[in-house]
Amino acid sequence: RRMKYIIPSDVPLPPVVLDIAPGRDAPIKKEYVYPVAPQGQSSSSSSSSSSSSSTLAPEDIDDAIEGAKADDVMEDKKPNQKRPAGKEKKGKRNKRPEVPRSSVLCINIAKGKGCSFGDKCRNLHDVYVYMASKPPDLGPTCYIFETYGQCPYGITCRFGSNHIKDGHSIVLPTATPIGQGDTFGAVNFLDRDLKVKLQKRAVKFPRSDAIIKVIQEHNQRKNQLNNMSKADREKLASAPSTSTSTSTPATSTSTPTPSDQSTPASAPTPSPDPIPDPSSLTPSTSSTSSSSSSPSSSSSSSSQPDYIDTPLRTREKRPVDWAGKVYLAPLTTVGNLPFRRICKGFGVDITCGEMALSVNLLQGQPSEWALLRRHASEDLFGVQICGAYPDVMSQCGELLSDSGLSFDFIDINSGCPIDLVCDKGAGSALLERPRRVEGILRGLSTVVDQPVTIKLRTGYTDKVQTAHNIIPKLKEWGASGVTLHGRSKQQRYTKSANWEYIKQCAEVSPLPLIGNGDVYNWRDAVAAYEGGSKVSGVMVARGALIKPWLFTEIKQQRDWDISSRERLDIVRDFAHFGLEHWGSDDRGVQNTREFLLNWLSFAYRYVPLGLLECLPSRMNDRPPRFFGRDDLETLLASGNVADWVKITEMFLGPVPDGFHFTPKHKSNSYEAQG
Repeated sequence: RRMKYIIPSDVPLPPVVLDIAPGRDAPIKKEYVYPVAPQGQSSSSSSSSSSSSSTLAPEDIDDAIEGAKADDVMEDKKPNQKRPAGKEKKGKRNKRPEVPRSSVLCINIAKGKGCSFGDKCRNLHDVYVYMASKPPDLGPTCYIFETYGQCPYGITCRFGSNHIKDGHSIVLPTATPIGQGDTFGAVNFLDRDLKVKLQKRAVKFPRSDAIIKVIQEHNQRKNQLNNMSKADREKLASAPSTSTSTSTPATSTSTPTPSDQSTPASAPTPSPDPIPDPSSLTPSTSSTSSSSSSPSSSSSSSSQPDYIDTPLRTREKRPVDWAGKVYLAPLTTVGNLPFRRICKGFGVDITCGEMALSVNLLQGQPSEWALLRRHASEDLFGVQICGAYPDVMSQCGELLSDSGLSFDFIDINSGCPIDLVCDKGAGSALLERPRRVEGILRGLSTVVDQPVTIKLRTGYTDKVQTAHNIIPKLKEWGASGVTLHGRSKQQRYTKSANWEYIKQCAEVSPLPLIGNGDVYNWRDAVAAYEGGSKVSGVMVARGALIKPWLFTEIKQQRDWDISSRERLDIVRDFAHFGLEHWGSDDRGVQNTREFLLNWLSFAYRYVPLGLLECLPSRMNDRPPRFFGRDDLETLLASGNVADWVKITEMFLGPVPDGFHFTPKHKSNSYEAQG
């Protein structure tokens, strides 16, 4: 099903004023702005909102959605700061009370099936005991049952009044399929046997081992040449070359020296044997490093030796058409599958899963593999992985490519600005290690059958921009596309994105380049292509979280003064998609509520267009405290967590006693004034 929202055409909009400096106060009409209370006094309405808004102010939140794990981002301890002696480590935020497994009904029993574990199962099997202790339902009707005629969560459903009869969950004769394995159209699940093999480290990576050995040998030769004395380099440079190159004619005969490896200009530096083109990795370069090679493969007289499957050349992989596309950025925590379904309903072209850590994927962690899920509505979908080393990233790529997952491209995260990620050499830290970026791209593009893309920032520091030095080499290294965020790692979100630099990099890019940064209205997207720009597409991140209908505005190039009722319908759809994705049992409802609350911590920042004195609205506008045109619009604009909880209760029922929610991402780019 695809949602349809109708844009009214007869709603008058404010005038357009384009020459407005960024970082202004949002031009809200005076009749909608709360009066500023005298110093030392505050109204009850202003105190309830400002008290929470001051703690939810947006910069760390905007950093966090770009890559870091939410629980790590919210650590109160600063980087490299030791924990005081005797002070215990804080637990995760919104920690749920532990429930003994003996009181949790077995999922197979809940579905009316037999349990394959029998007496060894540690969960509850007595249906009558469970029903006697089950709390009251959260609502009178089950959305899943009303939609599909059946509910896969059986008697554990917290909305089961209309389908639980006499301790059993009924299935209507007209029930429609809900996907293989009750997945509601989602794919990319971790196979149980593969999980066990990964945890036992029993999975082999022959293609990765082969290319990594070649890359390591190349780097060793390069280091040896860089460590030679001036006289030795001159002697070696003047001597006739006796080595034979294994590269194809299409491969460059010299490898650019990274900026952090410099040599005296007066001494000619001989070039080491170049890294073979990924497509040329044949028996002569890789069979000796493969554990599956037969003894005859090392014989020079063998006409048909055993060897690793020849990987596809970059041009032979199924290409991705980036031209003119609108791309939803991979967003940690909030860029989940239900939210991506919302964005698909509004017309986004390309979606990507949340950032997954390569090490955790190789360890078979189910929570990490869940980030790779894809819905049937996502027709152009990628997975994003993060890592610091070529061998780990290559093994991860080979694992994903061979495990039967459904995705159209793999994206490398080289833009995460969070210190906890960069301190491990991943994310934006790769911008200062171009040789490592080369190794990751060459290795990953060799072992996978899908195109490989990379996401970059302008540089690591504000003073030195490095992206324009890396981007021209990406195609040679094996990349098929690049996304550039117009900010440095150090800059974070304190300044506007540098779109002029993005366009300059697009001029020197041999690959399709997608620009990213501060796209908040359709004019921002149009401006990315103006002035003879070679930018191929536009990526949207924070703008989509605040106003998911932004994709419709970009497609139709018009401003949408969306009503509060329509915005609430979007929240309702998220709740319904969340129940399908996470479940309608206790745990599923809790997950849906928490992810919905995290999204509302962004959505409340939207200022309705009808309240503005002029257009367009900007990403970094600082709105004063305001109220809406009706009570619902005022509620949706509230920065009070209690109001967000009230919104979730409209669709997910009342929260349990003692419920507490703290957003996983802090923010401090602006605070509500009052």
